[in-house]
Amino acid sequence: MAWLLRLHGSRSHIFQASLIFGNAGFIGIPLVMALFAHEGAIYVALMSLVDQALLWTYGVWLCEPVSDHEHLTPQRTNPFASLHDDLLNLAKRFVNPAFIGVMIALALILLGIRVPELILKPLHTIGGMATPMSLIYLGGLFALTRWWGVLKRYELYVGLVTKMIAFPLGFYALLTALAAVCPWLPVTHDMILMMTVIAGLPTMTTIAMFTGRKNNMPDYAVGFVLVSTLFSLVSLTIVSAIVF
Repeated sequence: MAWLLRLHGSRSHIFQASLIFGNAGFIGIPLVMALFAHEGAIYVALMSLVDQALLWTYGVWLCEPVSDHEHLTPQRTNPFASLHDDLLNLAKRFVNPAFIGVMIALALILLGIRVPELILKPLHTIGGMATPMSLIYLGGLFALTRWWGVLKRYELYVGLVTKMIAFPLGFYALLTALAAVCPWLPVTHDMILMMTVIAGLPTMTTIAMFTGRKNNMPDYAVGFVLVSTLFSLVSLTIVSAIVF
């Protein structure tokens, strides 16, 4: 969509990140747990593994500063050196505390290893600080950035309607048809509903934090977070009224 809207550089990347990553932590998980009381925990665990793995790799890369004329830069003469640099940069993106933590958690789950309470309790205490600290940080971003400039960007309105209404409904129709054509697939109606809700979530607040850390168009990202969150009051209502 960024290509169709002729966006370039950091503006294109942050636009993509704003549409790809939804606010699962503050909105998605509470919604899933409320709607699916019995299977909600399983859905949340699976969703979080995929979501966090992508966020701390592809998401971090999208939020890094990019030149508007990057596509015009000349190609390097040594293709092997270029490939080596690209692979090295890709590996560096995977080496961060969050992604390593996700992989360790996945390994512990697959191996059935129970973490001792002596270790688990302090981790829960530290983890409980994440939400209030992130909200304080976001409040500072809202206060110190000129986020309202995003209201003049045409891609904001096209992106929100497409991502938060058109895509979830199309995704729901596709999965429903696929489940009907292939009844042997291990996909239940509740799973389809859950994925539909997750697909229509507003922009993840972490995107604003990533851009603020790099000073990479934080106004743009904060505007997307704020406007998409307000728009979700309408979009989630429309999507829920149709699919539920």
